[in-house]
Amino acid sequence: MTLKSPPRRCPRRRTLPVATLACLSLGLLSPLSAAAQESEASGIPADWSIERIEAGVEAKGLERLVIENPWGDVRVRTFAESRLEWIAAAQRQREDPRLERVELEGEGAERSLRAAFADLEAAPAPGWERRRIDLAVTVPAGVALRIVTAKGLAEARGAFGALEAESGAGAVRLRVSGGPLRVRTDSGEISAVLGPERWSRPASFESTTGNVVVTFAPATDADVVLEGTGMLATDYSLSVEKIGPRTRRGRAKLGAGGPKVRLASRTGDLRIIELPAPSGPAGAGE
Repeated sequence: MTLKSPPRRCPRRRTLPVATLACLSLGLLSPLSAAAQESEASGIPADWSIERIEAGVEAKGLERLVIENPWGDVRVRTFAESRLEWIAAAQRQREDPRLERVELEGEGAERSLRAAFADLEAAPAPGWERRRIDLAVTVPAGVALRIVTAKGLAEARGAFGALEAESGAGAVRLRVSGGPLRVRTDSGEISAVLGPERWSRPASFESTTGNVVVTFAPATDADVVLEGTGMLATDYSLSVEKIGPRTRRGRAKLGAGGPKVRLASRTGDLRIIELPAPSGPAGAGE
């Protein structure tokens, strides 16, 4: 089943001048992508606009959500309510007849949210290829999530179930609890903060050429493996072995050891960091 927009939840569209793109907040998540901010600075002609679409549905019983956006960024947050809500900001030339759309497919436990432009045969004018859609989504806490982008940022913050994120050339940024995690990008960088509680799930972070940085909460018990040809940096004790002409494998035992967490990059640097322990209230221990 395809839900384009339920009543009340009908998308609200607003045509905004392109010059305001960097100031558009996407409502729930801000700021907009760096690419969008660069668009303003590059002097996009006045015949470009931003279409803003807002919609939402009840999400009671939702267990897994797949979000696909090959046209820009995806930012996801969790919240306590059993609702799925999204805001899209689409940038295109005003004469381009290929309108943007965000469609929710499926019902019940598993659903898919997809951003796209209409597939019409239209002779593109110069510059039309700069069109993009940036998507902000909130989901109920505990939902399993899969994010797929092409060149855009994939970002998730909150308490999720199993989480997967894939991007062709975009960065991946996470600040999450829950898991397990599987993250992959070809040329983007990966930055992940696992916590704030002790991490206790397996995770995999892989970039072909980008750097990978993973931060753990204090008192985490995990077995961490770092594999690549770049620099290996750590706040923990690390044993390193050579497993190829230039490739090294580092192993770190965090706390008592536990679930396997793997970081890999063919040419990027790999780093694992420990979050500072929270400071106690003033006067504690005196």
